[in-house]
Amino acid sequence: DRETSGDWSDRAREALGQTRARIGALALIHRILYEQHDDGSAAALDMARLISELCAQFRVWNRERTEVAFSCHADPLPIPLDHALPLALFAVEAVTNAYAYAFPVGRGGAVRLDFRLLDQARACLSVTDNGAGFDATGNGHSMGRQLMQGFAQQLGGTFAITSSAEHGTEVRLDYPLPA
Repeated sequence: DRETSGDWSDRAREALGQTRARIGALALIHRILYEQHDDGSAAALDMARLISELCAQFRVWNRERTEVAFSCHADPLPIPLDHALPLALFAVEAVTNAYAYAFPVGRGGAVRLDFRLLDQARACLSVTDNGAGFDATGNGHSMGRQLMQGFAQQLGGTFAITSSAEHGTEVRLDYPLPA
C-alpha cells in the first residue's frame, strides 16, 4: 500500500509540475505582450525572445537536475499570438516530458529546444534529448501526446516522435508559417 501511495504522489507531483509549467508559459506570453504594449489579437511575439525566456524558466524549474544540460536556440521571427500560444505549450509539454522520462535517476544527458525556419513558408519546433529512449509507437493515448497532437493540428502542422535507446528522442512539430 505504501508503494501505491508513493507512485500516486510521484504522479501527482509530476502533474502539478507540468501544470505549473503550462501556466508559467502563458504568463510569460502575457508579460511579453504587456511589455510590448500590445494586447490585441493581431499581436506578434518574437520567437527568439519567447524561446529564450521560456528556456530561462525551464532552467529554474529544473535547477536541481544538474546532471542534465539544457540548451536552446530560436531563429528570430515574429509569430502571431494565436501561433505563439500553441508553440509555447508544445515546447512545455515536450521539455517537461524529456526531463521526466529521458533520464532515469542518476543518468545524465542533454536536452535541446530548437525553433528554426525551414524555408520561407515553414518552421520547425523540436525538442531532442540523448536519454534512454522509448517505444514511440506505444502510449499513443497519453495526455501529453494528445496535447502535442492538438497543438500541431491547431497550427495546421505535423507532429512526430522518433526515439531509440541509442540516440534518445526527438519530438518535432513542423508547421506552415502564417501568410
